[in-house]
Amino acid sequence: MKFRVFLLSAVSIPAVAPHTALAAAQAGSTADPDIVVTASALEQKADETATPVVILSGDDLVHRRQATLGDTLAGLPGINFDNFGGGASRPVIRGQTAPRVQSLADGSNIQDASAISPDHTVTTEPLLLRGIEVLRGPSALLYGGSAIGGAINLLDDKVPTAMPDGGISGLAEGRLGTADDERTLVGGLTAGIGPFAFRVEGVHRRSDDYRVPKKFGERHVDGSYNDTSTFSVGGSWIGEGGYLGMAYTRQRSEYGLPGHSHEHEEVPFVKLRSERFDIRGEYRDPLPGFEKVRFRMSFTDYEHDEIEEDEVATTFKNKAHDIRFELAHKPIAGLRGVFGFQHSESDFSALGEEAFLPESETRNTALFLMETLQAGPVRLELAARHEWQTIETTLDRKVSHRPFSISGAAVWDLDGDYSLAPSLARSQRAPNVQEL
Repeated sequence: MKFRVFLLSAVSIPAVAPHTALAAAQAGSTADPDIVVTASALEQKADETATPVVILSGDDLVHRRQATLGDTLAGLPGINFDNFGGGASRPVIRGQTAPRVQSLADGSNIQDASAISPDHTVTTEPLLLRGIEVLRGPSALLYGGSAIGGAINLLDDKVPTAMPDGGISGLAEGRLGTADDERTLVGGLTAGIGPFAFRVEGVHRRSDDYRVPKKFGERHVDGSYNDTSTFSVGGSWIGEGGYLGMAYTRQRSEYGLPGHSHEHEEVPFVKLRSERFDIRGEYRDPLPGFEKVRFRMSFTDYEHDEIEEDEVATTFKNKAHDIRFELAHKPIAGLRGVFGFQHSESDFSALGEEAFLPESETRNTALFLMETLQAGPVRLELAARHEWQTIETTLDRKVSHRPFSISGAAVWDLDGDYSLAPSLARSQRAPNVQEL
């Protein structure tokens, strides 16, 4: 049995959001060459990928993670964030953000409304993550046009993949912040019973408006507060060849929208409700000639209200599901690769004062392939993805697109310490409802 307990404290820095200052102060993380990149489909090591991979795990992640995904990643090489107070921030990779940066939950799409506006948060809980992988290049291409600027894979423990040491393991963490009076409690427990493992975890966070020095004329930033609760429960069957499990996650959040007051005196705020079901499985040596099969399926029921003057001004809803299937084959004439299938559907609506989008249904189906070949000191890498996307709206409009993307790279190992890695990509991305 093993337990971890953390007590962290943030420091108030004048005129700077507290989490932003903490994240920017941390040094950029470089990937350990022995760490396996699970989002690369072939689960390559960090030094085997054709383009640089940013990996956060262990103590680096514990000290960097904040209330939002953008705050957590801000300051890493090539990564910034667009911030909207204490409750919403999205990652920005070399100037690109949603819908050109795709956020994934262990390889499965995160379905919410974050691609529509920067004041819509990415529905994840960084304090419950065990790792974050940021991919670019051929590996990211496998996740579609929304990953044209990069893919951020969020690794969690809500679906157990291995038995805990000693039959039970857990963690507890408390966080206090002085600049916004943050009070956060985190807890998680995994228990094994026979071939089954069960997981329960949760976070409750409450933070007030940011405090600023008196010389700026205000004592705090109105609407920069955040009140969030997240709860997950999951279980898996775990055998010698793999696992199959599922999990349920519920998130409730209320956060302000500073600078978003329009003609009203009171700052508007968001009330968010999200429920998500995940089914995940992996099995090694499923058939002759194949190394591994992976399966991911998720269903999300997302809704948030933007409230002004104690009345609901606009409601955003998204009911979506995503299915992903990957099959990795054993080496054939030196080629090692993976091919797969993905299908997602999303029913999206915006109702109220700011309902600038019609109700719509988006269907996307894709086939993808990635192959690698080791030729002496040079490793060649090729990836391709073809999609079929259709969007139908309540305005009796139907639009279809068939984007195709292909990418190639070569990694030349010069002397074991240095390598040269040119890459070339031709990428296409189908527009979303807002862009149409």
